[in-house]
Amino acid sequence: MTSERAEKPRKLMISSVLVPLGLILAVIWGALTVLKSQMAPRDSSRLELKVGATLPDLAFDQTDGQSFKLSDSKAKVIMINFWATWCEACMEEMPSLVQLHNTYQSKGLEIYGVNLDEDPAKAIAATSKEFEIKFTSFFDRDGKLGEAFDVHAIPLTITVDRMRKILEIKAGDRDWMDKSYLQKLEGWLQADQANR
Repeated sequence: MTSERAEKPRKLMISSVLVPLGLILAVIWGALTVLKSQMAPRDSSRLELKVGATLPDLAFDQTDGQSFKLSDSKAKVIMINFWATWCEACMEEMPSLVQLHNTYQSKGLEIYGVNLDEDPAKAIAATSKEFEIKFTSFFDRDGKLGEAFDVHAIPLTITVDRMRKILEIKAGDRDWMDKSYLQKLEGWLQADQANR
């Protein structure tokens, strides 16, 4: 009889904890469902950034006011590198990026820098002089390229083939003259030659 009496308070205690807990979980689940339904859909101006996707024929602005489209390029492989002078990692990788361009431009590589500084003309001029940059640097008028590429951190480098198919997306800095990367690049350049 005493065990039955001990059992009742325990059952009562368990139910007094589980019922409110269940109600709290139901309220949280309902709130999350409502929040999810009210969240804005993904911005349709953003590009599909994944290997194998094809970039649209984007226009890039030069500091001299000229515009350039990816389809204007005759390169076999194009690297689009988002950078800024205030970004330490960008400045650390810049010498190897310049060396990569100087070494592989004649083989079909083109690098397009997209500067995200507040005064891109000044930043591009100073950095080009300091690092002897010979590749073309553009700026992001109104932040449209950064938004389209969903740039949250730099450096960000997107590599595409001549048909603008994404070959690689690299967030963060890299030693662009690393042997394993150069093998990959040479493979992309040879694949372009074989597909012609």
